[in-house]
Amino acid sequence: LSDAPATASELAARSGMSERYAEEILAVLVTGDVVSLEDDSLSPLRELRYSLSCDRKAALRGMGMYFEELPLLSQCAFSQVCQSATTGDGVDSANYEAFGRWMGKLADEKHAGQLVQKLLPALDGGKVSETLAAGGRCMDLGCGEGSAAILIARAFP
Repeated sequence: LSDAPATASELAARSGMSERYAEEILAVLVTGDVVSLEDDSLSPLRELRYSLSCDRKAALRGMGMYFEELPLLSQCAFSQVCQSATTGDGVDSANYEAFGRWMGKLADEKHAGQLVQKLLPALDGGKVSETLAAGGRCMDLGCGEGSAAILIARAFP
């Protein structure tokens, strides 16, 4: 949603989505108090108009990747999981390679936007950042390809 309220048909046209699905998605978002209905659009003669407040926009900024998670995860191995539910067999981890790459990308973007700027200064009342700034050392004991360690090393050379 842009700064101006819009109808479902306007949003559908902008996004290339079916108007029916735009209306259904907007109804869910209104019910969840994510998107608001404009007061004047409640008149029976007016088409419903939807808006997204500034605080909701701020909260949703950068969340796009999270909305990719479930479709990607279920696309990776849905039929194999369904089959395994009846046979009791396991699901080969090779089915999750695309999901693993996506999770790595998500973690990298999250770290780039929050690790040095927000998380480290919040730890132990800021002492972790102070220690690193004074030449302290740290170790990354996690999964991934070391993006967190690289960000910390760049911020605290």
